[in-house]
Amino acid sequence: MRRAFPFLFACARARGFLDSLKATGARERSFTPGDYDCFRVGPNGAIELPPMHGYYFARAYALRYDGDLAKLPGVVRAWGDSLWIYLYDDRGGQLYSWMLRGGT
Repeated sequence: MRRAFPFLFACARARGFLDSLKATGARERSFTPGDYDCFRVGPNGAIELPPMHGYYFARAYALRYDGDLAKLPGVVRAWGDSLWIYLYDDRGGQLYSWMLRGGT
């Protein structure tokens, strides 16, 4: 049971981050299985991580966001001390939580 605690705690934080994204207008979207260049969707409809991503507790999500992209750095920054976040948009933008620490 001791090993489950960090995972459960991380899951709660991840849900909080996803809820924050949804509060800014992001919404869940389902994808048909296939290759979308930046990510793959498996036969069960779940986003698949590359086999050698290097993070034991990593989870991937794909949301639809039609709002102002300028709001997203603030959301990522707010959660960046407790989660490692990679956020990619469909225009080639990338946000990394460790690069937004310290208000940059």
